[in-house]
Amino acid sequence: MKPLAKRLLFFQLEESERKMPLDHIEGYKLAIEMEKRGYEMYKKFYSEAESEGEKKFFEALMKEELEHLNSLDNVYRFLTGTEIWYSEEESKVWNWMNT
Repeated sequence: MKPLAKRLLFFQLEESERKMPLDHIEGYKLAIEMEKRGYEMYKKFYSEAESEGEKKFFEALMKEELEHLNSLDNVYRFLTGTEIWYSEEESKVWNWMNT
C-alpha cells in the first residue's frame, strides 16, 4: 500500500471546493462523497493486497465506510425529505404497512 495514495483521497477536491462555505445539506453531500471515495480506495487496496491479513483489514475498513455512508445517507434523507423518511421508517417498524 502506497502512503501517498492514502493521503490523496483527502486532497482530490478542487481548491475552490475545499474553501466554499457549506450549509448542512451541502456538508452532508460532501461527507457522503468522501465516504464513497474512501470505500472505493479501500476496495482497490483490498484487490491489491498480498496477504490474507491485509485483505481482512481492508475488508473491515470497507464495511466501516459502508456503515458511515448508510448513517450519513439516513440523516441526509431525513433533512431533505422528512415526510418520506418518516413513512419509510414507520414501514420498518410497522411491517404490516409493507403488504
